[in-house]
Amino acid sequence: MLQLSQFNTVLNSQKKLLDLVLTNLNCNIINERDQHPLVPEDTYHTALSFVISLTCQGFKYDKNADEYKNKSAFVKQSFSVAELVAVCNLLHLDYEGSLEELAEKIMGALINVDSLQKENKEDYDEEDEYDDSEMMITMNKKTW
Repeated sequence: MLQLSQFNTVLNSQKKLLDLVLTNLNCNIINERDQHPLVPEDTYHTALSFVISLTCQGFKYDKNADEYKNKSAFVKQSFSVAELVAVCNLLHLDYEGSLEELAEKIMGALINVDSLQKENKEDYDEEDEYDDSEMMITMNKKTW
């Protein structure tokens, strides 16, 4: 029904797989045991670190089109400045400005994802091998 695939292969100290990494996206996931967990691990729940590689072409909107204006109005009505600042941080965008300015920065970046890829690549070591057509999103699972 949901067509989910499981990507976790990291076993705990009991040789059991307790934590699931599920998605229905067509993506590449690399997961491993986190060498620097945020909190102490227990024997049943190993801290995981995983990288999800998504191919994103961006949103194909003309800034003068009604569809763009409608989505822009929706973003401005639906999100607070704090929420837009959080999105800017995730996208490595400058987060100064009014709600309207932040919304426009985010929407502009999502139209031109190449600008995001170049800025995000600067955050990784030169030896990291990421394809230019992919935007890398890194997420760390916390052990509770």
